[in-house]
Amino acid sequence: MEALRRRDKTTRLVFPMISKTGNIVSGCAGMDSKYVQYSDNADPVAFADCFHEAQEIGVSGMYYLIVRNDEVDVGYTAIVITTSTPNVRPQVIMIRTYIPLSEELAGSVWDELLESHQLDDTFGRIVQEIHYHSYMDREIVFATDPVVDQGITQEMIDYGTPGVNQGIIQYEIVRVAIDRDWGDPDFTFYVLWHYDANGRCNQKKASMDTTW
Repeated sequence: MEALRRRDKTTRLVFPMISKTGNIVSGCAGMDSKYVQYSDNADPVAFADCFHEAQEIGVSGMYYLIVRNDEVDVGYTAIVITTSTPNVRPQVIMIRTYIPLSEELAGSVWDELLESHQLDDTFGRIVQEIHYHSYMDREIVFATDPVVDQGITQEMIDYGTPGVNQGIIQYEIVRVAIDRDWGDPDFTFYVLWHYDANGRCNQKKASMDTTW
């Protein structure tokens, strides 16, 4: 059995346990799952116990195994599942992992651009495209204190009503997740807002942190 899974992401495998006569077997006992990782440039060395163990789905003869992210963090993973139940064949699963192209970009050029703290025309278009993409989740953070570097003053926040925030945005947290799992984003960056003397946002900048 072969499977394609995203690298470094916890996943689940579903498979049957089959007898030597070709029948699906329910109620297998003493399940034992082992794995070994390797790549095109590195040999497999030795099998190790999987963190999780295979469980049957009801009484169907179909089983599932949770494979942790650190068990699929290289090019390939081979898994062998055995049982102490007599006359049941071992189940062998070969996993090939992949990294989305967008994530590869994020891991190289993207980080370099963000760390430069520059928002030129080209970078601005990249930020705008990703910033409003369906793969991102935005969280707006409002200023509660003056932030001089961003042109945020107490007067701009209060507008004559001390302690009342009038919606001055300090920055946006932008979480990018190809699988839309915002709790485990592929990467995170910030869009910092800057205000002119009249309290108008006159510039935005992408950054790896919240410092202008």
